[in-house]
Amino acid sequence: MGVHLMRPAATGPQIADLDILQVWTAAGGAPLRGNYGRAFWRNGDGYNVRLYPDTGTWRDFTTSTGGGILKLVELAIGGGKREALEWLAQNFGIATGGSYSPAERMEFARRRQAARAVAEQLIQRRNEAFNQIREAKRRKLEEYHRINGAAYENEDIELLAKAEEVYAELEALDAEGDALLTEKDAATLERLLSERRAA
Repeated sequence: MGVHLMRPAATGPQIADLDILQVWTAAGGAPLRGNYGRAFWRNGDGYNVRLYPDTGTWRDFTTSTGGGILKLVELAIGGGKREALEWLAQNFGIATGGSYSPAERMEFARRRQAARAVAEQLIQRRNEAFNQIREAKRRKLEEYHRINGAAYENEDIELLAKAEEVYAELEALDAEGDALLTEKDAATLERLLSERRAA
């Protein structure tokens, strides 16, 4: 039975309750165009920063950086996390310090460790799948060269057609490897591995 995480007892709002658009303005951000603004903390002159009000996050497309409200405030005021929290407390009344019980902190640590273990398993499965695809590609390439060489040596049209079929299978393996690069779902990875082992 896990620890039930409740909202910490506090007298003010939490960071997750804040509107990033209001924080942007209070921190010195100029008016937005749509949800795009200038990176005022680095004297940016283009509308390269996008705010995402629904998630309370932002992205600077020029520097490929981003984050949440706390990181935005850190950059805006030129301080660290402690200074950003103090600024948010002064300007938005957020509660700081002592918000989570020791049991809640232990539960957060346990969940973080579990998430890390799942990520490591996904990486291991993906590497295993890549190795299987690499080996299958090596065998198909050998088969292609063997058949193709025999076809040209014997001027055999049917063998040439067979070589083209093998080459198409090789291209399909390339596509499978490319799809695997973006695959993050454990169940899908497991299915791909099972199919590869059965092949």
